[in-house]
Amino acid sequence: MPNKLLIKANFCDLRNVKEETLAAYDVIEVRANVVVLNDRARELIARYPVTLKCDLATDNPNIALRSVNGVAEVTPGDVPEADTVLTVNGELKIASGSAEVLARYLQITVNGQVYCPRSLSGKLGNVAVNGQVITWPDGAVQLKSTAVLDSTFALRAKPALYWAARCVVMLDPALDAAALAKQGVRFDTPRAILAQSLAAQAAPLFEDDTDLEIVPDGTAYLKDDAELTAALIRRKGNKLYVDGRLTLTAESAALLPQLEYCKVTGTALVPAAQEKAFSASCVQAEKVQTVRGRLLQGQGRVQVDRWMLEAPDGLCVKGCGMVALTPELEPELIAAKLMLLECGMVQCTAAQKGAVQLVAKDVGFISDDSGKPTEDTDTHMVRADRYVM
Repeated sequence: MPNKLLIKANFCDLRNVKEETLAAYDVIEVRANVVVLNDRARELIARYPVTLKCDLATDNPNIALRSVNGVAEVTPGDVPEADTVLTVNGELKIASGSAEVLARYLQITVNGQVYCPRSLSGKLGNVAVNGQVITWPDGAVQLKSTAVLDSTFALRAKPALYWAARCVVMLDPALDAAALAKQGVRFDTPRAILAQSLAAQAAPLFEDDTDLEIVPDGTAYLKDDAELTAALIRRKGNKLYVDGRLTLTAESAALLPQLEYCKVTGTALVPAAQEKAFSASCVQAEKVQTVRGRLLQGQGRVQVDRWMLEAPDGLCVKGCGMVALTPELEPELIAAKLMLLECGMVQCTAAQKGAVQLVAKDVGFISDDSGKPTEDTDTHMVRADRYVM
């Protein structure tokens, strides 16, 4: 059984590591934001099975560590201490005029998104991004990432360039696009959704590289995932733009003929019995996923038993954290009646595992009842903010 040492730390000092410590393990893995080394330590770890996974390896022990979970900002007035390493799990927002402050950081690691002015996009040499860098025009007024504008927007509009990271939506018939043009309003955004009656006057307000989409008047915009129900149609009408995922249930079969227009930018989850009706309706979807029987979704833990699978069309479990199958379920029943989509973990017996693999899609981990780890390894784990080895 391999003997493994796993160290997880923000700061790991290996300058005084002992050779007998390295020799005691078959595998050593160090995961840290900063690892401090010297020539002796480099020579020793080169002779042993040591893996360093770090943002910065340095000889300097006097490093200031700063860690932010959520939103961090770099501004002209917030000058860091010398030799500062910043780790951000979330979003880093860099303000205009912050080039000198940005350069003062020894290293910045962002697990998420970086927002910065376009003039600074070429000055991110000390920024490692595990995610996306989003830039905006210098001097632009920043809107919400998805900006849904109504008639009140014109009351406060300035003669300026407005920027939205994702999309601008103009569907309110009371919005006066001609008045915005006279005020000198312009928009910079990757995508714009415009009502048909507003399109002619609104389109010139956008940059040439903006993707314009024209939709029928009276269309309601839904920013998040939605479920096609009678209540949704009562509230939003029969013209829908779903900027996300649309889920259909048994109730939806009678509602499809009522739709005059429906656009889905994400996946449409459609029961098999409604697949033909869905295709024949006015619904446009980026992707259609046919689901089996009843849909159970968004729960932390679900136990699937025989009663749940004996429904005529079976069961689809989607987006649940943990799914446990009761032991009496035969592999044949699982394969014929169950569908598993985007679940974190599925627990089943060893006899059931093959059938589960057949009906699972985008599932994180499938565990049988053996109770044995996937690797025959004796792992010693150390977690610390600062660790000296």
